[in-house]
Amino acid sequence: MKSRVLFVIITVVASMLILLRRKRYGIGVTKSIISLIYVAIFGALGTYIMFFIESGRWGGTSFYGTVFIIPVCLLPYGFLVKQKYSNLLDFFVPELCLASAMAKVLCLINHCCNGIILYRKPNYELVRFPSQIVECVLVLVLMVLFLYFEHKGFFKGKFYPLFFVIYGSLRFALNFLRDDLSAFVWFIPSGHFWSIVAIVIGLIWLILKQEDNESKNTITN
Repeated sequence: MKSRVLFVIITVVASMLILLRRKRYGIGVTKSIISLIYVAIFGALGTYIMFFIESGRWGGTSFYGTVFIIPVCLLPYGFLVKQKYSNLLDFFVPELCLASAMAKVLCLINHCCNGIILYRKPNYELVRFPSQIVECVLVLVLMVLFLYFEHKGFFKGKFYPLFFVIYGSLRFALNFLRDDLSAFVWFIPSGHFWSIVAIVIGLIWLILKQEDNESKNTITN
């Protein structure tokens, strides 16, 4: 019950964040609400699909499913609502960071994604690395960073590949501090594997964006 209440509260906050930023992207209130619902549905679906890919069973969630499905689901959606694809991706990156923070809070409440054991107290109580809290704080910092980029006009149209690279790097490093890791591909745990995939996709995406910009500049000149 507590998890559901927390989910509703943070979803409302995310919705308000979208509404406050809509004019920057030329997205009206109605489209903002519809877009939020659309992305939330596919984002949730993505977590279940990714968990199934990782474990072979239904019922759990894996946040990387949301990370990878959003660029896919927004591609046809952009045509339907007549919004530029890169703008939609930029628009949702801060909300994606917020969703990740929410997921970490839920993990803390549900006692999953625990950190490694740091030491045992004299009464044999385990003291673990606060994995969920650290990841939550870092993605919130990442959200603020992207909002700053947005405010200053930095990296316009490149938020999602940057998110892939930065978030993937953070998750790759922090995954070493998680407990009960099991091999997913060869000896590589799923968190490390998907982090590598995200970093590679992000870097290739950024290179292609840079080449495209240089090509346009050449034609213009």
